[in-house]
Amino acid sequence: MRADHVQRVAVLGAGVMGHGIAQVAAVAGYNVTVRDIAQEFLAKAEEGVRGSLGKLVERGRLSPEEMKATLGRIRFTVDLDEAVRDAQLVVEAIPEKMSIKHSVWKEVASKAPKDSILASNTSSLSITEIAEVI
Repeated sequence: MRADHVQRVAVLGAGVMGHGIAQVAAVAGYNVTVRDIAQEFLAKAEEGVRGSLGKLVERGRLSPEEMKATLGRIRFTVDLDEAVRDAQLVVEAIPEKMSIKHSVWKEVASKAPKDSILASNTSSLSITEIAEVI
């Protein structure tokens, strides 16, 4: 998969970084699926995206129509398979614990298309160590 062919993005983790990544991707025109382990985290993420986009509308940086279109490009799910099965780019933004990252990446590797681009938003862990399970 070439980066310039990406249309569908999966973001794993709906926290501040995850839903921020999803929002930026959706504003840029990508179809995004955000996945987290609990519906309550997804609801909070959706609220965060709506609030952030609303502020962009208030500042005149986004039209109400663009906000609606952006929201229409974002799906929220607790189902990892649903999130990654057609993703061309998978961005992981989950807690900075290697055991959790290994568990998620093992599962992603078995469910995502083989030519997907896999990325991590880690700030402190070794990418090489994360990737050893893929």
